[in-house]
Amino acid sequence: MIVYFIMLVSVTGLCALFSFWTRAMGTENRYISNNKYPHYYTSVFFWGIVVALSVPYVIRYYVGSDFDGYYFFYDYYAKYYSLSNIMSMRDWGYYLLAWVTHHFTDGNWYAFVTILAILTYAPIVYYYKRYAYKFTFAVMIYIMFMCYFGGYNAVRQSVAIAFTTLAGMCLIDKKYVKFAIFAYIAYVFHATTIIALPFILLSLIDSKNRFLTAIKGVLIISVFFMTSTWQVIMNMLGAVGQDKLYDDYSSVDVSTAHGSGYLRLLVYLVPVIIMLLYDKRIYTFFEDKKRDLIPNRDKYINYWINCIHFAAIFMFASTRYWIFARVAAFFAVYIPIVISHITVLFNRRTRMVFYGVTIVLYFIYMYMMVHTESDLLPFRTEWGWIFN
Repeated sequence: MIVYFIMLVSVTGLCALFSFWTRAMGTENRYISNNKYPHYYTSVFFWGIVVALSVPYVIRYYVGSDFDGYYFFYDYYAKYYSLSNIMSMRDWGYYLLAWVTHHFTDGNWYAFVTILAILTYAPIVYYYKRYAYKFTFAVMIYIMFMCYFGGYNAVRQSVAIAFTTLAGMCLIDKKYVKFAIFAYIAYVFHATTIIALPFILLSLIDSKNRFLTAIKGVLIISVFFMTSTWQVIMNMLGAVGQDKLYDDYSSVDVSTAHGSGYLRLLVYLVPVIIMLLYDKRIYTFFEDKKRDLIPNRDKYINYWINCIHFAAIFMFASTRYWIFARVAAFFAVYIPIVISHITVLFNRRTRMVFYGVTIVLYFIYMYMMVHTESDLLPFRTEWGWIFN
C-alpha cells in the first residue's frame, strides 16, 4: 500500500502545482496555454503527472490478476506468430503493439509497459485537465475511486477506455473524423468497446429526454430478468460479428455466476443521486461565462450525467455477473469529473469540509479495495522489492 500512497501524494502535489501554474498564466481548465506563454512549463507538469501515475504500473512484477499471462505472451507471440497471424487476432491493436515493440527493443518488457502506461494515463490526464472543474481533486478521486488500478488487471481495456474518452470529447465538439479514429483505436485494443459505443452516442441526448429515460429504465428492469435476457444479449453480440465474445460468454449460467459487491454499486450511485437533486444549480453556476473558459460546458455536463447513469446501471448489472463491471468502467472515468463539478454547490468554507470528507471516504474505499481485489498487494518488483 505504501507504493500506491506515495504515488497518490506525488500525483496530488504535481497536480496542485500544475493548477497553480495555469491559474498564474491565466489558462486554467486548459492544457494548451495561449501564445503569450510558452508550452514548455505546462508540458513539464503534464508529463510529470503522467510519469508519477505510470511508475508503479511500469515497475510492478506479478502484480495484477492477469500479469502472468501478459508477461508470458509478450515473448510468445513475438517469437511464434507472424505479422499476418497477429493481424487476424481479436484485439489485434494490442498484440501488434506488443509484436512491434518486442522486435524493435529486443524483447524489452519495460519499454512495452512504458508505452502502455502512456497510452492508458496520458489521455485521462489531458481530459481531466481540460474539463475537470477542480483538476487536482478530480485526479485524486480517479485514483481513489479505483479507476487508476484498472490498468493493472484490464490492460487492453484500459487503453481502450482512454481512447474512448477522447472519442467522446471529439463527438461533442463535432470532430467526427477524430472521433472515428479514436473509437477505432479503442476497438482494436479491446472488443468491448463495441458494447460501450452505442451508449456513448446515447449520452449526447438530453438527460431528461423521455426516450433516453425509457432506455435506462428498460436496462434497469432487464437486470432483474437477466437469466432470461442473457442469451438475447449474446445473440446481439453474435449478430454484430463479435463471435469470440459470444463463444466466451454464451455458455455462462448467470443464475450462479459471481457478481460485484454492493459497496461498489453504492459508491457509483452517490454522484448519480446528487446530480439528480442538484444538476440545475450546477448548470446555472456555469451559465456565467466569466466563470468558465470551456465552450459547450452544458453539453459536456449533460454527457457526463448520462455516462454516470450508464456506469451505475452496468455496475448494478455486474452484481449479477461481474463482466458488466468491464462495461461500467468505460463510463466510470467521468465520475471524478462530475464530483469535481459538485464542489460548486458549496461556498468557500463548506467546500473545504466537502473536500476533506470526500477524500477521507474515498481513501478508505481505496484502502479496502486494494487489500481485497485483483492481486494488487503485495506490490513486487523484479528486483526483489516487496511492499505490503
